[in-house]
Amino acid sequence: MLKTLSDLLRDLDRGLQAARATEAVRRAGANGRRGIAHASGALQDAEATLVQLRGRQAAEADVDTALAALDGAPHAIEERLDAAGYGKICTDPAAILGRIRAKAA
Repeated sequence: MLKTLSDLLRDLDRGLQAARATEAVRRAGANGRRGIAHASGALQDAEATLVQLRGRQAAEADVDTALAALDGAPHAIEERLDAAGYGKICTDPAAILGRIRAKAA
């Protein structure tokens, strides 16, 4: 999942850079240096966005690792809860009848 997202991000970044370069060249022809200054500001915005996306991907990778660790051992969690006294409630029919008879007596 992370590799797919990083490939998608890389492709989007390339497309964004190409579009901004094309726009910068167009503006430079019409507006001179003012267009180039705008393009560099746009590139800085893209770099900041890329840093944010990489941070999010790192956080998602940590969550995926934690979930994989939990999914790998569901029985171990149940055993630890049982050992701590948080096991399943006993609904054995014989036990229920025994409690009813004890109350009736």
